[in-house]
Amino acid sequence: MPKCEAVHPYVPDTRINWINVDPEAAELSINCGGDFADKRLNGEQRRFLWRDGVVTLMHGIGLFLFGLMPLALMGMGLQEVTTIDLVNALFALVFTLVSFPVDVYAFVFMRQTMTRTATIRMAVAPMYALASLPRYLASASRDVLNCGDQSAIHLNASNPNNTALIVDAINDRQQYCIDTIDPWLIGASCAVVPVCRMYPQHAIPGLTLVLVAFFCGYALRPDAAEEGYVNDNSAIATQAVCQLVIVLTAMVLSVRLQETNRQRFVAAASAERARRLAIRELGEVDALLKRSLPEAVLERVAAGADVTDESELATVLLSDLAGFTAWSSSRSAQQVVSMLNVLVSAFDDHLAGAPGVEKVKTIGDAYWAVAGLPTPVACHASVLCRFALGMQATAQGLSRDHAAEWGEVRMRVGVHSGRANGSILGTQRLSYEPFGEACEGAEEAEKNCIIGSVCVTDVVKARLADEANIHGNDVDGESLFATAAEASAMLTHHKDVRHDHNGRVYKLFVFPASAATDLGTAQRDNNAANDTGDGATKGHIYRQTPAAAGGGDTPTDDGTVSVRSHRTVTAMSTTQSTSTWAPSKIQKQQEQLE
Repeated sequence: MPKCEAVHPYVPDTRINWINVDPEAAELSINCGGDFADKRLNGEQRRFLWRDGVVTLMHGIGLFLFGLMPLALMGMGLQEVTTIDLVNALFALVFTLVSFPVDVYAFVFMRQTMTRTATIRMAVAPMYALASLPRYLASASRDVLNCGDQSAIHLNASNPNNTALIVDAINDRQQYCIDTIDPWLIGASCAVVPVCRMYPQHAIPGLTLVLVAFFCGYALRPDAAEEGYVNDNSAIATQAVCQLVIVLTAMVLSVRLQETNRQRFVAAASAERARRLAIRELGEVDALLKRSLPEAVLERVAAGADVTDESELATVLLSDLAGFTAWSSSRSAQQVVSMLNVLVSAFDDHLAGAPGVEKVKTIGDAYWAVAGLPTPVACHASVLCRFALGMQATAQGLSRDHAAEWGEVRMRVGVHSGRANGSILGTQRLSYEPFGEACEGAEEAEKNCIIGSVCVTDVVKARLADEANIHGNDVDGESLFATAAEASAMLTHHKDVRHDHNGRVYKLFVFPASAATDLGTAQRDNNAANDTGDGATKGHIYRQTPAAAGGGDTPTDDGTVSVRSHRTVTAMSTTQSTSTWAPSKIQKQQEQLE
């Protein structure tokens, strides 16, 4: 739907990488293509300058005043039909009938975000001047002819019959034969300002042509002896000087207007570049905050609200490297940091494929994660145990890949479900800290875990069974097992331990050592399938067994039950929040900038 606007708003081209644009850089020489070193800015400047309807109005006025109205007046007998006027009217009508509809279409109906729109309007703008070119040629000649007419001389007002001429007027009538200021040339000079708004140098040949045409009119004037007037070269010279001053004034105004418009465009382009830089910087800050805090917490922090979360049942994971202290003592600090960075970065990569799992922090070689806090997760034990097995598979794979540098990397992972609280403490270098019985149980499970395995408490085992009973038959369920019986068959009792502080006895169970190895193989197979386009679920790290495709899991060759594959990493329980977090202040600022 076209908009009736006198000036269209300037909308920067989104295809331009404004961050890398330098609006201040100019060409060493001005040319018809533009004076910006970056050619994309020349096209943008055309769009910026050709957003108004001034030239459209000029075309419409020219069509009416120079073409339609004279023809109508001559047709009705209200104006004398002369060759000069008829040629002028027809010439103006032909040019404006072409230029006016084209300019209207480009200004009203074409998309103003296209550089082509401005280019079309620039191309048809000079036709306005061409429409009046015959009038410039004939105006001087006709004025001289009218002055030479004896009836144009002032008559003696004191003579009732008006038959006697004033001799002084006859001798001095040269002053009436040459207009010092010609309206048509003034019009041509004024037209230069809007038409040549981007490239004032284009006006030089146009105005030169107008001047030549105007003074050629004197060459077409009637013979002085025939008409009875006296040539006065000084008057013609005065006329030439006056018209030249008008033309030069128009050129100066056009150049100054172009400089002003260029400064306005540079300011607009610089503002757009600053806006894009601000959006990028805000995005980087927002991404950094999202990596630092859980998304469900970030909005409350940005709003200045206190963050205090409580969950009756959440699952916490703690892992560390066995023998890390002795291992690190024989390596340089750079080697230790490099190994930890590779390992932790690989664990963080798995967070993208583990919906509902939140990384808490790392302390040296210890890695903390939680599920069910701050956002409730229906199968929090399943998603975190699946993540724990993936961590073990990753650690084993990296240990093989970097055996020459690292030696053997062995990891313990403890998982416990229980009551947990979460909060942000202090005002500097904020971090979301879970605490409570769930953290204590995970620490105890990790401390007493078999090296290279994942150890869970009896609470986790019971929770896995409950999740299997509730969500085991869901096609896209998050439960680790299909049935509670499979959970019991998979987990093997390890030992009972008593916590030193709370005195609680935890029954510890471990996944078989082959579970992580099988998952590592499944991960590589699935990644290869995704690379070839045959993967069923892009990005998930667990292999679907044939039975899983049919609705259940099957025993493996050694008689144990295989871990139920995670069918889609993006599928989440309806009780888990699947929407993105509410817009933060930074996101709102980005939306305002955009």
